[in-house]
Amino acid sequence: MAIMTYFENLDQSEVTQLEDAFTWIYLLLATTTEKAGSLEQQEALHTVKVRGYEENHLFYQFYDQVHAKMEVNIQSWMDRMGVKHNAAENYERLLTQLNPILAKLKPPVARRMYKDYLSYAYRIANASGGFLGFGRISKAEHDLIGLPMITPIAPVEDEEE
Repeated sequence: MAIMTYFENLDQSEVTQLEDAFTWIYLLLATTTEKAGSLEQQEALHTVKVRGYEENHLFYQFYDQVHAKMEVNIQSWMDRMGVKHNAAENYERLLTQLNPILAKLKPPVARRMYKDYLSYAYRIANASGGFLGFGRISKAEHDLIGLPMITPIAPVEDEEE
């Protein structure tokens, strides 16, 4: 599949890593409970699917690609590394590899991608748990949803927040 205009200066393996990051984030958060819950997986798939439909979203083609292979990706990565607590370091390492890729993108594009990863992590962490809507995000999830392994992308001067 052709690389979208926003990712034109990336090779296909780098685009694949940007796509796979959604699976890695989901599985990283799953390591906090050592299980990949169905509510969280449904939220992961739904969030990516909906982003592909958003009319004003920069990356709708990208999200269509992510959604098309996400279920298989989740199973593949789970088979490879699982969701036991000791797998968290591996997912963090994979997510760290996004930093040089994001640095190759135009700043507004990199920032949007970074913000999408953050909001996605929050949605996954908030998908289940808690009591009557309180305490849904555990301490362990809270420590990860800011994705500290990915360097924050600051807004550029002309960019609106």
